[in-house]
Amino acid sequence: MKEFKFKISGKEHTAHVVEHEGALEVTIDGNIYTVDLPERKPAAKPVVKPAVAQSAPVAAAPVASKPAAAGANTVTAPLNGKIVQVMVKVGVSAVDVDGARRNVEQEIPDWNFDGVRAAARRAWNDCLSVIDISTQDDTQRTIFYTSLYHTALLPQLFTDVDGRHWGMDLKPHQGDAAKPVYSAFSLWDTFRAFHPLLTIIDPDRNDAFLR
Repeated sequence: MKEFKFKISGKEHTAHVVEHEGALEVTIDGNIYTVDLPERKPAAKPVVKPAVAQSAPVAAAPVASKPAAAGANTVTAPLNGKIVQVMVKVGVSAVDVDGARRNVEQEIPDWNFDGVRAAARRAWNDCLSVIDISTQDDTQRTIFYTSLYHTALLPQLFTDVDGRHWGMDLKPHQGDAAKPVYSAFSLWDTFRAFHPLLTIIDPDRNDAFLR
């Protein structure tokens, strides 16, 4: 049993919650309420299919990690008796592994870690520079741009580079990569602030979400 306390109009109430035979039994101030729980079913298929590429073959031996100079982790593995640094690229697709492989091959074609990091930094700077604030308070500046960063995390691109996407019927569909499908919509009061903001700073992306 779990106990929760909450206030309504300044008056404190206590709720006791017990899960029993597929339902929640909630007791509030002596009144008992029952809430049926949906049947728990395993997902029909994994939502995301990954594809992994590595810069060098890795022997079938334990892989060790050690701190790199830049503060990240460098994965090393024995190869012909030598320790080599191995870079890994991971692509994802909602359709299949071939789609994940094509995605990573087009989006990160080279083995250039510094180049990918620099490109990501430029992309985020371009995204966040749509609004320029004037303040001497570094804390307020950090709070503002962190919040603006959060507005760019969702919804997420759900279309592969070849235009395919996974449909609600659990089947792949061929679409247009120039008019992609998006997923992971919040729908939690986003009409109040998120979408009005996008109509000002990124109307094209907002229109794409509405499609």
